[in-house]
Amino acid sequence: MKTLVVLLICIFNLSSGQFRYMTGNDWNRLGFTNKVKESTATEQFFSKSDSARQYKRITHYSFNKKGKLIATKNYKSNFGNPVITVASREIVWNEKGLPTLIKESSGTSTFEYPKDSVVVITMMNNDKVVKTSKYIQNKNLETTYQNFYNKNGKEQTTGIYQYDQQNRIVRSYDKITAPDGNIEEIRIYTVFNQKCYELIKENFGDMITENILNKNCDPVKTTQTLRQKALASYEFVYSYDKKQNWTERTTYLNGKKYAYSTRNLIYY
Repeated sequence: MKTLVVLLICIFNLSSGQFRYMTGNDWNRLGFTNKVKESTATEQFFSKSDSARQYKRITHYSFNKKGKLIATKNYKSNFGNPVITVASREIVWNEKGLPTLIKESSGTSTFEYPKDSVVVITMMNNDKVVKTSKYIQNKNLETTYQNFYNKNGKEQTTGIYQYDQQNRIVRSYDKITAPDGNIEEIRIYTVFNQKCYELIKENFGDMITENILNKNCDPVKTTQTLRQKALASYEFVYSYDKKQNWTERTTYLNGKKYAYSTRNLIYY
């Protein structure tokens, strides 16, 4: 999600599974319109005890002319300390609009495309393989098999993902087997409206997240409940540019100012 929720699910994250969503348009998935070339978003989160103390997070996106994300950079600053780089990523696409290589701060992922499937090998900078992934496509379903290697041994994940016609994941199931044999199962059910890539409702176990969206598909209110008890309520107030992308956003958490964000956009 792009909203500030307690449980954040990253839209472009290979660590937990899905591949097919990468074949769509990143402008749409990230909530941009009108051919954005670069976006730099600065989010300032306010301390509950001292409004002068702020945590700052900066996210930079670069896109090609087809709306594919080609680079991301993340920075942070803790309460007035100098800004430091947290992570960076570069994505290389082929002529068919499929990724062939992802370079990250910690290592690289390479992509191969056997018939009706995708194989991804992730290596650290020391050339040590840390993850192998295979994605098998069958109409609107995708099955994934992943092996993740760490100091405790091998963790195995099997996942099944159901997509709608706009490459949005509406149902997912993950079975994670830890190195010690313990098994965890995760099921997520997501509801979208016809137009927007931002969800309007998601069931994640005992947690339910609901969004009220404006005409630009941006959330104006996000509520979360856990076991039918209120967990958090976010409200968002936006300012937009002439191309209907937001440039300022104020976030309120349970009625109190929580964050202020600005976004500088460069267009093609």
